[in-house]
Amino acid sequence: MVVNGLNKDFADHLQIIPSNVGLHIAAFARQASVNEIDAIVRRASDAGVEVHTLSRFAVQAPAKPGLVLGYGAIAAANIEEGLRLLRLCFVA
Repeated sequence: MVVNGLNKDFADHLQIIPSNVGLHIAAFARQASVNEIDAIVRRASDAGVEVHTLSRFAVQAPAKPGLVLGYGAIAAANIEEGLRLLRLCFVA
């Protein structure tokens, strides 16, 4: 559900990093800088959607811009609304 939503509604903003397992999805930003992703994460948090910057997990500099989205503790019924709210943070 999350991957499908990201592929459908975020293809112009994010490139999913392939993974077969886990409770998180990581994605590189297609055009946004690390600073722009930081601003998106702040706007998302203000909207009640918690995501993390990919740069937070970087071991070496320069960090690549992107997002990490956790979905393991979210009810499936809430994922679509969370993705809708996150999408608005990219255009703000």
